[in-house]
Amino acid sequence: MGAVFEVQGRAMGKFAAVVAVAGLFACETRVLDVSGGVGEPCESGVHCAAGMVCAAVADDDSRACAAAVEIHGRVIDATTKVGIAEARVHESGYVAVSDEDGGFVLPIAVPRTADGAPVAGTAVTLQAFAADYRPFPAGLQVALPIAVDTAAFDEDRGAYVVGDQANTTIGMFARASDGVTISGRVGGEAPGGTLVVAEEHGVYGLAGVDGAYVLFDVPAGKATVRGYHVGVVLKARRVEVAGEDLVDVDLEADAKGTPGSVVGAVQFVDAGGGSATSVVLVPSSLFDELLARGPTPPGLRVGGVTGAFTLTGVPAGKYRVLAGFENDLLVRDPDVEIGGTMVPEVEVKDREVDAGSFKVTEALAVVGPGNDGPEPVTGSPTFTFASDPGADHYLVRVFDELGVLVWETAAPKAMGNEDVAVLYAGPALDEGKFYQFRALSLKDVAGETALSSTEDLRGVFIAG
Repeated sequence: MGAVFEVQGRAMGKFAAVVAVAGLFACETRVLDVSGGVGEPCESGVHCAAGMVCAAVADDDSRACAAAVEIHGRVIDATTKVGIAEARVHESGYVAVSDEDGGFVLPIAVPRTADGAPVAGTAVTLQAFAADYRPFPAGLQVALPIAVDTAAFDEDRGAYVVGDQANTTIGMFARASDGVTISGRVGGEAPGGTLVVAEEHGVYGLAGVDGAYVLFDVPAGKATVRGYHVGVVLKARRVEVAGEDLVDVDLEADAKGTPGSVVGAVQFVDAGGGSATSVVLVPSSLFDELLARGPTPPGLRVGGVTGAFTLTGVPAGKYRVLAGFENDLLVRDPDVEIGGTMVPEVEVKDREVDAGSFKVTEALAVVGPGNDGPEPVTGSPTFTFASDPGADHYLVRVFDELGVLVWETAAPKAMGNEDVAVLYAGPALDEGKFYQFRALSLKDVAGETALSSTEDLRGVFIAG
């Protein structure tokens, strides 16, 4: 039974279900009566009956087959608003392929109450990949959270349905490409969500719960295809990319391979209201030096860090180590003249690697636009952020969705504790495109010393 779901639904009352468990057992037919609730126990990586998913049951530490939560949406070209066909939409290993108009229905598994309803407060984000388009999200694009806890059970579809709405519409930006497609399967017991990378080209995709993956727009030349997932060592594949698509580029689990670990420590310097942060790993081949970000493989994150940290089950590879990256009132200390402020890089094999000690500090609070998420603006926006008592002046920069600097300006010290406000005076902004403003506070001490900055994921806006 495959686990890549297309646009289909079926009633989920009492029905005969054919259950196939990864081909290990003979199929059996049994009658389930779930009517929107939870049914037979299941294990992660084992497929339930058609139309059902294996979901965690809250307060029980168990998993059970349950009616799927269906997210209905559309994938479109962000510039032309035309639907994109055959885009792959992902969430935690579940995959939907868009139709000719870009429409998709994505059945997913989310934590459930005992009666099968999504647990209160549950939200998900989507990722998407398509030929001739940049991945979503990427660069400055942010995947907005989709609340699924209010989804109503639809008897006709046999699922909890999240209807087509603004945050289930995915806008993707086109890119010039003459590359080909690489596809295959990822091994291991639970391959869903594995980050698969063509290392030399910085092209990546995700595996579904059945292990199937697709990499779009891989340029010609040699490529090392590698998979990243916590706790799993996968054998990399070396391939030669020419003019035709490559299929069956499978990544087998290495039974003799041993994951490594990354240790280190975060120092809090003038942290203000920030008391804990997170640390994530990003494959070096996917790290964006300008934006200081990149995709994180499943499980390679640790939260609640107040000092020392340990990341276990790290597959072999080179990684950049980011702390204070998420919105937690903290940023990496931007003073490059002192130690512990650069983004560490580590190479992991089968043992512990020390990333060293690095510093975070209190961020400059963003007032707007883009404090709580991407914010639409019209005309020339005014960028407003909290002042830094120790600063002599500020540097304000604006980047486009590719991380290209489009404008920068100096701003004087604010009076008292007033916020700093800077009016944009750069080139005309392209309607519908994403931008981000970043502010850096500076002090003149035998040359300019950087004190703090706005957070990595705030200050994003959409030109109107």
